[in-house]
Amino acid sequence: MRSNGLAGAIVACSIRTIEPTTGFHEAGGDRIDAFGRGAFDIALTLAGAAEGMVGREGPHMFSWLRDNPQAKERFSDRKQWIALLNRERDWLKHGGDAQMEIECAPAAFMIARAASKLEAWTPKMEAFRAWLMRHVEEI
Repeated sequence: MRSNGLAGAIVACSIRTIEPTTGFHEAGGDRIDAFGRGAFDIALTLAGAAEGMVGREGPHMFSWLRDNPQAKERFSDRKQWIALLNRERDWLKHGGDAQMEIECAPAAFMIARAASKLEAWTPKMEAFRAWLMRHVEEI
């Protein structure tokens, strides 16, 4: 082992091969833990990356939001609606304005969007789902 410069911590630096869904399940708790700490930027970044990595045929939250008839009535330009759905994620990826306020709701919904692409959820994901359902009106 060698030091990686992280405050004197010793970390084994080795190669690890994973598949998108394996990494998603293992990191799912990290997204939820970050969310619980109020680190909405971290939770949103991790969830946004995971959502993009996991392919899924059939229904999932983003496709439902994207194709929602009420959104089609409100936004004449589909790209404008998608940009709004991904606003915080895209700012974290690409930058833009000098700063952005990232609130609880966008991070929670990004976690839900990412999790909706999985067939099976971990207990922590199930607990998050239950929390979100209880608090969806408040956030």
